[in-house]
Amino acid sequence: MAKKSTARKSSRVGPDNKNKHPAPSEEDIVESLAGTSDKVSDKELEALFGDDLHELRRLADKRRRAPKRRGAAGKVYLLHGIMGSELGKRRLFWEDVIWLGLADVLLGNLKMLRLGLGADRNIKALGFLPGVYLMMRLQLEGEGLAVVQHFFDWRQDLEALGAELKKRVDLEKNKVMIVAHSMGGLVTRAAFKQGMKNVSSFIMLATPNHGSLAPVEALRGQYGIARLIARGDLFNNAEELARDVFSTLPGLYQMILARKLHPDLDLLSPANWPQTGPQPDPKLLSLPEHVEDLLAKPADTPAIPWYLIAGVDQETKVSATVERNEFVYTVTKDGDGTVPLESALLPGVQKTWFASAGHGLFANNRGVRDATVDILKTGATSALPASRPPSRAPCSGCARANCGP
Repeated sequence: MAKKSTARKSSRVGPDNKNKHPAPSEEDIVESLAGTSDKVSDKELEALFGDDLHELRRLADKRRRAPKRRGAAGKVYLLHGIMGSELGKRRLFWEDVIWLGLADVLLGNLKMLRLGLGADRNIKALGFLPGVYLMMRLQLEGEGLAVVQHFFDWRQDLEALGAELKKRVDLEKNKVMIVAHSMGGLVTRAAFKQGMKNVSSFIMLATPNHGSLAPVEALRGQYGIARLIARGDLFNNAEELARDVFSTLPGLYQMILARKLHPDLDLLSPANWPQTGPQPDPKLLSLPEHVEDLLAKPADTPAIPWYLIAGVDQETKVSATVERNEFVYTVTKDGDGTVPLESALLPGVQKTWFASAGHGLFANNRGVRDATVDILKTGATSALPASRPPSRAPCSGCARANCGP
């Protein structure tokens, strides 16, 4: 993930921004990767991207040499997953990035992201986290496609997020294609449920169509990324962030693993959760009961083909039990590290392919990128296998709390 600072210049830095350092925009990064600008130095690029820098330069150069009239091959809406957009406040001359701004993490400002009573309603989605989906964007643009990065406030309810997407797509003069990672796939399905039709094809990348256990981990202060971020917070630990922030986010609850995939322990009943430590909000915990009613199925849009690329071969938590007043997870390699394969699979899609790739940077995987381009152009691909791999037994020694990423 790209390293972040807490402020980005919009036009100039305002007087109350003197202690924050403007971060390079993604456009500055793209131009610098292609060698058409020196706004971001080679040293900064290497610090941001490390081993991925060579591939990013290749993609940026191909994009630079692509047909001048970008979009000749069509327009693609690219949607990120949960936690995949910057959140903050738009000031008059600058953007105050809270998620994921380094200074704001250090100073404990992530608590400003809570929703509900006392929430700061001026906090909005500001854009994609720079760099996280850059490989996919550059590859699509290098093929002559116009890419619209549709960013959203991943804390919010799926129905509201779907309405935002539908409103925007409805304004397009021509039909668009949609490539959506993780939660973005659910947002798109919510938009289809509300009548979005101005779409020619839809590709889901590692979408948790039936949820996952990652929200459970986040609500308990166990989620790997949240714990990593909390290490840099001088005022809050992971459990406090779970209690004060994550427990207030409806979008997180709506992605809890569906009851039909977890029949042995009803995760939607507060009584079945460990009774010490961070607790879910009982009212919000009822939201997953109705998620299926908010989401379209492929049969609801017969004129629009749906495709799925699911992740496999990564250690993934697929079930949970409670032992000694804590969740204990069973881990197999039937998933992408976050989404169990059974949760990603969706009956009725035109076709499904399988990628051995981790969830967080799924869209950066070379096979996933190549397959996405092929599918957008022809509806088929040989870049990934279309046969489901055999199920993998639980990992030895992994059926415990806090196991895995």
